[in-house]
Amino acid sequence: RVMSATNFPLILSQLVSQSPHEAFAVIEKLRKENLGMFLFEMANQMVAENIPSNQRQMAALVIKNSVVGPSPQATDELYKLWLSIPSQQRDLIKQLLIQGLSLSNFEARSSASQVVGQIGARELYHGQWTDLIGILVGNMATGSPVVKEGTLNALGVLCEEIVRKY
Repeated sequence: RVMSATNFPLILSQLVSQSPHEAFAVIEKLRKENLGMFLFEMANQMVAENIPSNQRQMAALVIKNSVVGPSPQATDELYKLWLSIPSQQRDLIKQLLIQGLSLSNFEARSSASQVVGQIGARELYHGQWTDLIGILVGNMATGSPVVKEGTLNALGVLCEEIVRKY
């Protein structure tokens, strides 16, 4: 099945339902088929205002679990997969993640903050996402209270990761 024809809102609604097993299998299949497109589609779902908040939260959680593992070693392996995504596609995903810092849904915003911090620490260490700090500082200077909260959370995760890892 072609990913562009995949019904991501349906998959997310199944994930938050009483029996998400089939949706988990579909997600794993799509993630393995084309990680970049999968994360891009999930990020689009996360920031889509017309998607129910629990599904947006689930999209953010799926993204987070795709780049942050249960252990430092697993996270390192997931970061290698992240780097296998073409840089232009990673940039589009990162733009959507930055948009996620302004989500009205606290849980989705928190997951977006975690992903920005996790990816940001690794990318900054490797000389990538060089405008991240400027973007976050700009959010603090001009953003709404919601944006500032999401940004502060991202900065907190970013600092923790840099201190812990590097």
